Amino acid sequence: PSLTIHILIAPAPYNAGSTTPYIASVSSTTPSSLFTISPVLLPLPPLLLTMKLSSLSSFTSTIPMSTNLSYLFPNHNVKALIMDFFCSYTLSVASNLNLPGYFFFTSGAAALSYFLYHPIIHKNTIKSLKDLNTLLFIPE
Repeated sequence: PSLTIHILIAPAPYNAGSTTPYIASVSSTTPSSLFTISPVLLPLPPLLLTMKLSSLSSFTSTIPMSTNLSYLFPNHNVKALIMDFFCSYTLSVASNLNLPGYFFFTSGAAALSYFLYHPIIHKNTIKSLKDLNTLLFIPE
């Protein structure tokens, strides 16, 4: 294939279960997909090991990606970064590397519409969402 998808997996700071069967399945059915587990450089503080944190904590404890992707992908010419929608902070990594950054979102369009419209609701509302006695209008 003319395009190889190289997937970088940041290890979670908690036991997230084995991804080995899934990775093996994808690798066998889609040989152009390659997986790399990002090494953790710094020991994690004990508190982080006991908490279920977002991937922000695991990503920031891994190799400093904004400085050198060639360490992780020495035989690949990286053309873009595709990031999980919930890891929006990683867009700055793509920007620092002068690469286009794209997000993927695995839920339905209605959920995406809500997430994109939520800042407008927040700006126009002084109450907590749970305290509103009205239906929310969210454009489709």
